[in-house]
Amino acid sequence: MNAISSQTLAGVNEQSFVVPANNDVATSYTKYIVAMCRSDKTLSLARALYLEHGINAWIPRIENNNPKKGEKRIRAAVPGFIFIDESAAKQAQKLSDRLIVPTFKPLILNGTEHTCTHQELCDFRDAVDMSNSGCFSSLSDLPEIQVGDHVTIKSGPFKGIDGVVVAIYIKGTLMVTVEPNFCSAISLPAAFLG
Repeated sequence: MNAISSQTLAGVNEQSFVVPANNDVATSYTKYIVAMCRSDKTLSLARALYLEHGINAWIPRIENNNPKKGEKRIRAAVPGFIFIDESAAKQAQKLSDRLIVPTFKPLILNGTEHTCTHQELCDFRDAVDMSNSGCFSSLSDLPEIQVGDHVTIKSGPFKGIDGVVVAIYIKGTLMVTVEPNFCSAISLPAAFLG
């Protein structure tokens, strides 16, 4: 069975999924830039930033404790996206520009770098956890959506991204896949749409 986890790749415990490298405690207001990278480089970028350079980089990940032949044990739950501590963003960007780590670029929305808070990442982690029913109590709380609808993500780390709904399914909670025009598809709980 797959378990979705949102801890950094250094094996930290589930309670503190982001461990600041400089021993500062992440608060609910700690800011992260939302960055985009090649979807097949998401894990290697997070590993390189966190393990080799001590930069707080977070990705939601899926762990498969019993992978079948050809399956990976760990993979990114949202391929192509990584969240980097804003205080270390310039250092991370220099590493990327010099090709010391896999390249990435900050997500730009309305002319500014898109950021999110530590609390938004915690809420997102809780909502995508398959053992959690999400951030709503019943299906009646969810927006009415259909495949093909043009939507805007209203909350969480992807807030403000517009796209088209390309899939709706149940995986612990009602999930949707939204396909923005500038990057690969994002799968997230429907509750984040409004």
